[in-house]
Amino acid sequence: MIRCLVALCAESIIRDAATNQVSAVNILDEINAQAFPILLPKLSCVFLFDRNVAEDPNEADAAVTFALPNLQLYQGQLQLDFQGKQRLRSILILQGFVVPTPGLIRVTVSRGGNVLASWEIPAAAIGGPQLALPIQQPAQPAAQGG
Repeated sequence: MIRCLVALCAESIIRDAATNQVSAVNILDEINAQAFPILLPKLSCVFLFDRNVAEDPNEADAAVTFALPNLQLYQGQLQLDFQGKQRLRSILILQGFVVPTPGLIRVTVSRGGNVLASWEIPAAAIGGPQLALPIQQPAQPAAQGG
C-alpha cells in the first residue's frame, strides 16, 4: 500500500540540486490576516510517499485537495513515478492562492478516496489596522516681554 509519510506546506519548498535535500521556508502553520479575502502569492507543499517495492505499482496517481469546511479551494492530481525506488518526494507549487474567508484550511492527499495524509492551516482574522493619531495641543501664546 502506498503511504504518505510527510505532508507539509510552506511559502517555498527548495530542493538542492547537488545534495537532493529538501528545505521548507516559512512553514504555514497558521495564517493571520487583517481582512479577507487574502492572496498568498506562493504556496508550496512537499509530500513524501513510501511503497512496498514488491507489491505496489511503480506509477500511481494521488489527489491533492485544499478546502475550508464548506468550500473546496483547489483540487489537483499528482503523478507519482517511483522510478523503481521505495520512496518518492513530490513538490507542489501554487501561484496566487486565494483564501476567501477565515477558517481551517485542510490540505489532504488521497488515493482511491482514502486519505493518506493531511496538513491543517488555521486562517484567522485579527482585525483591522489600528491608526495611531498624533496628539494635537493648542499652541501656547508667546510670552510678551516688557
